[in-house]
Amino acid sequence: QNEPDVPEPGEFCAQNKNLYKIGIDPTTCTLNFAEEFRRQISSTSSKPITLIATEGNLIDIVWSKQRPTRPCNEIIPQPIEFTGASVEMKLIRLRAWLDEKKIQGIVLNTLDQIAWLTNLRGSDIECNPVFFQLCS
Repeated sequence: QNEPDVPEPGEFCAQNKNLYKIGIDPTTCTLNFAEEFRRQISSTSSKPITLIATEGNLIDIVWSKQRPTRPCNEIIPQPIEFTGASVEMKLIRLRAWLDEKKIQGIVLNTLDQIAWLTNLRGSDIECNPVFFQLCS
Protein backbone atom coordinates (compact mmCIF):
# COMPACT_ATOMS: atom_id res chain seq x y z
CA GLN A 1 0.00 0.00 0.00
CA ASN A 2 1.03 3.56 -0.69
CA GLU A 3 3.68 2.34 -3.13
CA PRO A 4 4.08 3.65 -6.68
CA ASP A 5 2.10 1.58 -9.22
CA VAL A 6 0.59 -0.59 -6.46
CA PRO A 7 -3.20 -0.21 -6.25
CA GLU A 8 -4.95 0.26 -2.93
CA PRO A 9 -6.94 -2.83 -1.79
CA GLY A 10 -10.26 -1.44 -3.04
CA GLU A 11 -8.79 -0.54 -6.43
CA PHE A 12 -7.20 -3.99 -6.76
CA CYS A 13 -10.47 -5.77 -6.02
CA ALA A 14 -12.40 -3.43 -8.34
CA GLN A 15 -9.99 -4.34 -11.16
CA ASN A 16 -10.62 -8.06 -10.56
CA LYS A 17 -14.23 -8.33 -11.69
CA ASN A 18 -14.64 -11.96 -10.49
CA LEU A 19 -14.36 -11.05 -6.80
CA TYR A 20 -17.80 -10.95 -5.17
CA LYS A 21 -17.07 -12.43 -1.74
CA ILE A 22 -14.06 -10.96 -0.02
CA GLY A 23 -12.69 -11.99 3.36
CA ILE A 24 -11.83 -9.18 5.75
CA ASP A 25 -10.33 -9.43 9.23
CA PRO A 26 -12.59 -7.46 11.59
CA THR A 27 -9.87 -7.35 14.25
CA THR A 28 -7.44 -5.42 12.05
CA CYS A 29 -9.78 -3.26 9.91
CA THR A 30 -11.79 -0.32 11.16
CA LEU A 31 -15.43 0.10 10.27
CA ASN A 32 -14.50 3.20 8.22
CA PHE A 33 -11.95 1.17 6.25
CA ALA A 34 -14.49 -1.59 5.57
CA GLU A 35 -17.16 0.88 4.44
CA GLU A 36 -14.75 2.77 2.15
CA PHE A 37 -13.39 -0.54 0.83
CA ARG A 38 -16.91 -1.78 0.03
CA ARG A 39 -17.77 1.57 -1.61
CA GLN A 40 -14.66 1.43 -3.82
CA ILE A 41 -15.27 -2.09 -5.05
CA SER A 42 -19.05 -1.79 -5.37
CA SER A 43 -18.81 1.28 -7.60
CA THR A 44 -17.36 -0.78 -10.47
CA SER A 45 -19.08 -4.12 -9.89
CA SER A 46 -22.15 -5.38 -11.66
CA LYS A 47 -22.88 -7.80 -8.80
CA PRO A 48 -23.29 -7.08 -5.09
CA ILE A 49 -20.06 -7.39 -3.13
CA THR A 50 -20.10 -9.27 0.17
CA LEU A 51 -17.44 -8.70 2.81
CA ILE A 52 -17.07 -11.79 4.98
CA ALA A 53 -15.56 -11.53 8.45
CA THR A 54 -12.76 -14.05 8.75
CA GLU A 55 -12.22 -16.16 11.83
CA GLY A 56 -8.75 -15.58 13.18
CA ASN A 57 -6.07 -13.27 11.91
CA LEU A 58 -5.13 -14.29 8.35
CA ILE A 59 -1.51 -13.25 8.85
CA ASP A 60 -1.23 -15.51 11.90
CA ILE A 61 -2.73 -18.38 9.90
CA VAL A 62 -0.26 -17.86 7.03
CA TRP A 63 2.72 -17.58 9.42
CA SER A 64 1.67 -20.76 11.20
CA LYS A 65 4.63 -22.26 13.06
CA GLN A 66 7.24 -20.55 10.89
CA ARG A 67 6.72 -17.20 12.56
CA PRO A 68 9.79 -16.01 14.43
CA THR A 69 9.32 -15.36 18.13
CA ARG A 70 8.88 -11.77 19.22
CA PRO A 71 11.83 -10.19 20.94
CA CYS A 72 11.57 -9.70 24.67
CA ASN A 73 14.42 -7.34 25.39
CA GLU A 74 15.13 -5.54 28.64
CA ILE A 75 12.65 -2.84 29.65
CA ILE A 76 14.32 0.22 31.13
CA PRO A 77 12.58 2.59 33.60
CA GLN A 78 13.24 6.21 32.68
CA PRO A 79 14.20 8.80 35.29
CA ILE A 80 11.96 11.80 35.82
CA GLU A 81 14.55 14.17 34.31
CA PHE A 82 13.85 12.46 30.95
CA THR A 83 10.10 11.95 31.34
CA GLY A 84 9.06 15.23 32.93
CA ALA A 85 6.61 13.57 35.32
CA SER A 86 6.39 10.43 37.40
CA VAL A 87 4.05 7.59 36.47
CA GLU A 88 1.98 8.44 39.54
CA MET A 89 1.61 12.08 38.42
CA LYS A 90 0.68 11.03 34.89
CA LEU A 91 -1.96 8.65 36.26
CA ILE A 92 -3.37 11.36 38.57
CA ARG A 93 -3.65 13.75 35.61
CA LEU A 94 -5.19 11.06 33.41
CA ARG A 95 -7.76 10.12 36.08
CA ALA A 96 -8.65 13.79 36.63
CA TRP A 97 -9.15 14.27 32.90
CA LEU A 98 -11.30 11.12 32.68
CA ASP A 99 -13.40 12.31 35.65
CA GLU A 100 -13.79 15.78 34.14
CA LYS A 101 -15.04 14.27 30.88
CA LYS A 102 -17.17 11.70 32.75
CA ILE A 103 -15.29 8.87 31.06
CA GLN A 104 -15.07 5.56 32.91
CA GLY A 105 -12.02 4.10 31.20
CA ILE A 106 -9.48 4.46 28.45
CA VAL A 107 -7.89 2.06 25.99
CA LEU A 108 -4.21 2.52 25.31
CA ASN A 109 -3.66 0.72 22.03
CA THR A 110 -0.30 1.82 20.77
CA LEU A 111 3.10 0.86 22.09
CA ASP A 112 4.26 4.45 22.44
CA GLN A 113 1.21 5.42 24.54
CA ILE A 114 1.95 2.68 27.04
CA ALA A 115 5.69 3.41 27.07
CA TRP A 116 4.97 7.11 27.71
CA LEU A 117 2.43 6.52 30.49
CA THR A 118 4.62 3.98 32.30
CA ASN A 119 7.91 5.85 31.75
CA LEU A 120 9.41 2.66 30.37
CA ARG A 121 11.51 2.19 27.24
CA GLY A 122 12.64 -0.89 25.39
CA SER A 123 14.18 -2.10 22.16
CA ASP A 124 11.83 -4.80 20.90
CA ILE A 125 11.27 -2.91 17.64
CA GLU A 126 14.31 -1.75 15.74
CA CYS A 127 14.90 2.03 15.87
CA ASN A 128 11.96 2.55 18.29
CA PRO A 129 12.24 2.88 22.07
CA VAL A 130 9.17 0.74 22.71
CA PHE A 131 8.44 -2.82 23.82
CA PHE A 132 5.66 -5.32 23.21
CA GLN A 133 2.98 -5.16 25.88
CA LEU A 134 -0.72 -5.01 26.59
CA CYS A 135 -2.38 -2.49 28.88
CA SER A 136 -5.93 -2.19 30.13
